[in-house]
Amino acid sequence: MKLKRLSDLIEIVKSLDKKTLIAVNAVDGHSLEAIAEAVELGIVSAVVTGNRDEIIKQCAEKRIDDSLFQIIQAGTDEEAAGLAVQLAAKTSGCILMKGLISSDKFMRAILNKEAGLLPAGGVLSHVAVDDNPNYHKLLIVSDVAIIPYPTVLQKIAMTHYLKEMALYL
Repeated sequence: MKLKRLSDLIEIVKSLDKKTLIAVNAVDGHSLEAIAEAVELGIVSAVVTGNRDEIIKQCAEKRIDDSLFQIIQAGTDEEAAGLAVQLAAKTSGCILMKGLISSDKFMRAILNKEAGLLPAGGVLSHVAVDDNPNYHKLLIVSDVAIIPYPTVLQKIAMTHYLKEMALYL
């Protein structure tokens, strides 16, 4: 089944092998609700990092069963990011999710050379899929904010990532 609209995504993902979602500093209700929904849909198993007491408090407020995911205690945002990235480096095919943490702290942990997420010479970029109801197909875009002035080699890598996503869809 090819992805025609983003609304088709859940059914496609359900047919794939379950991934491990690792959420960085998931101490807010919105992140925890999204994670719980994904776990309940059966598309991921989940690990969350952050202040254990705050995570359990938020789960109680949102009526989320905190046993749906593993909680890894972290005292600070930076520690939560570091622990999540270390786990992601050891977990094949995982999904790293940004919780309630500033982008600079999140990116600093991902780009930490000791963590091993970005291979030597690798290009960190992202690919986004847009579903515009006024257009007949999905749009795939790359790197709208991470690399402000990409080099030719970075543009080649970004184009490769776009191609891989388009072939997957």
